Amino acid sequence: MKVRKEASGIKESATLAINQSALRLRKNGATIYHYGFGQSPFPVPMSLQRGLAENAWRKNYLPGTGLPELQEAIAEYYRKNFGLDFKKEQILIGPGSKELLFDLLFVLEGTLILPAPSWVSYEPQAILLNKPIYSCPCRYEHAYKLQPEDLAKAAASISGQKLLLLNSPSNPTGQTYSASELEALAKVITHYDITVLSDEIYAELFWGEGMGAKDRAPSIFNFAPDNTVVTSGLSKAYSAGGYRLGFCHLPTRNLLKPMTAFISETFSAVSTPTQYAALAMYTDPELAIYLSQSKKILKEALSLVHDALLASDIRALAATGGFYIYADFSLWREPLERAAGIFSSSELCQRLLDELGIAFLPGVDFGMPDESLGIRIAAVDFDGKKAFSSLERSHASPSAISLLFSPMQEGITILHTWLKAL
Repeated sequence: MKVRKEASGIKESATLAINQSALRLRKNGATIYHYGFGQSPFPVPMSLQRGLAENAWRKNYLPGTGLPELQEAIAEYYRKNFGLDFKKEQILIGPGSKELLFDLLFVLEGTLILPAPSWVSYEPQAILLNKPIYSCPCRYEHAYKLQPEDLAKAAASISGQKLLLLNSPSNPTGQTYSASELEALAKVITHYDITVLSDEIYAELFWGEGMGAKDRAPSIFNFAPDNTVVTSGLSKAYSAGGYRLGFCHLPTRNLLKPMTAFISETFSAVSTPTQYAALAMYTDPELAIYLSQSKKILKEALSLVHDALLASDIRALAATGGFYIYADFSLWREPLERAAGIFSSSELCQRLLDELGIAFLPGVDFGMPDESLGIRIAAVDFDGKKAFSSLERSHASPSAISLLFSPMQEGITILHTWLKAL
């Protein structure tokens, strides 16, 4: 059987592959320090669990665009909590935002402008669709954020429609664009009429300007609403990756017809019980408490890992949201090359897994040059249920949960000892 060339060159998603490798090694008795997979450690919100159980009897197909009550609930939730002027009829429900991003890339013409580093699946999705890609490398000095002048340079060199995939807070860097940074990008976006796919799956998990439940990451939609498609879902902030429910908000109605037709000929509709469960969650007033606790715990976990990296002379920026830190091993380049024969991020990660049981993902999987010696660290390998309980017992003191993160700190300490011995 012949396979299309676009599919034959694609490997399994790096994040899914490292998770299976780490879990397999643990099952076989190995001690693994698992920083490779960004799955939320927390229990699923009770309103979501109850909603699923209470609606398990529902068997009929829903409209392909989604349960109308859920569309309205999401629009109202984002108007109230994000200040985004979402319209119910411009929201589509899909089996995860990952699928919806692929669908949007299929439906929309144009070259994809892709900042680097960026999430592992953006580039492969574009390759599968034979879509031209313009890579925009981002630098440590700019917190790995796309700069307006670099976006303008890319846009000026591309003929025809231009697409931009923006992710904030970022996977893999943990960095969040400020409102002023987004406003500066929006000027370029509107000038060149760029269509933005804004992946805001981590927007609820933002602590850059505070820790209250209403502190959400700024959205490019506020500055370029007519150019921006927003995508999000249940997987990260609500710990429900396996529920496979996401949504997108379309900026204009002209996208609605082709997207609706595409849905009808592909996944038809998202699971009916899952959509009713999501409706129960989005209308749950207790959800704010759940989010506030999650952010306190994640901020503490990422802060402790960041401190351990700096103490090991590994360059890294403190995360302002999400699950991740992007670490730069360039200060260790000389001993890594001379004593260990390591010249790339992929070689570094493989050696650390084989020799120390430390599972990282190399920067090359996120679109960075392999020789740059960058790695992504996911700081979520802890018991989220215990973390919630500890936080409640300690009257919301994040320091009370620090012991739960000891294995993650231990892994960095082992790494530092290995580096010093080179």
